[in-house]
Amino acid sequence: MEGATVFIEAAAGLPDFSTFNDSWVHPDEPWLIVPVIDWQNLVRMWMASDTPRGNKVDVSMRYSLQAVSYIDWKRRRLLQVGDQVVSRLGARITTGGENGAADLSSAGGILSDRASVERARRLAVELAQTTFKDSPRADWSATVLMDVNALARRHGGRVVVFRMPLSSVQQTPYTTTARLADVEAFRRQAIVADIDYLPIEFATTDEDFPDYWHLRNSRADEFSRRVAVEYRATERTGLRLANVD
Repeated sequence: MEGATVFIEAAAGLPDFSTFNDSWVHPDEPWLIVPVIDWQNLVRMWMASDTPRGNKVDVSMRYSLQAVSYIDWKRRRLLQVGDQVVSRLGARITTGGENGAADLSSAGGILSDRASVERARRLAVELAQTTFKDSPRADWSATVLMDVNALARRHGGRVVVFRMPLSSVQQTPYTTTARLADVEAFRRQAIVADIDYLPIEFATTDEDFPDYWHLRNSRADEFSRRVAVEYRATERTGLRLANVD
């Protein structure tokens, strides 16, 4: 962690607002936290978080049974399974739309076959209708983001939040008055917390998001280069971009 720069994406300029009072695990894979949690934080998860009880029990049982050899085996097993999945997916995925496949990367197990893309699109539309039903998010002090920033600062590092482009389907929930106020609230608190913000402008259309979730593969490198260029510009000039509109 010494001197590390931590990049965190912010959809439409609004990062994730999760706090440690929210669930700590993904409900489908709660065991992923086991190798990186200690006893004190296991207790904290039980006492202070909204993690579903069944997930808490699962994590606790796996934690109590773990040993270094078991964890190492589990990691190796996961890597093997991941390689197999990526290998199988790679045979089905193209970057030019051949054989019905969308222009999507296979990284992270993203599916690009026609049926999977259609399912992803339907899910994106459904979730867009229920996204941000909560109250405005003005106080960022207790968020995981701010905790990560404090950790990086203690080790002489920095946190850089960059604006991530979205399809129009996912962009819509961010255009309400409440969400725009949330974006401004984050920008103000980012300045106080000394978090750098890269307000990257990257022109896209919905054709650039084949499944409405992911930027198409043929433009991914272009976006990565834009992030790198703007980040390096902050290093050369010494500007703290959280203070720049």
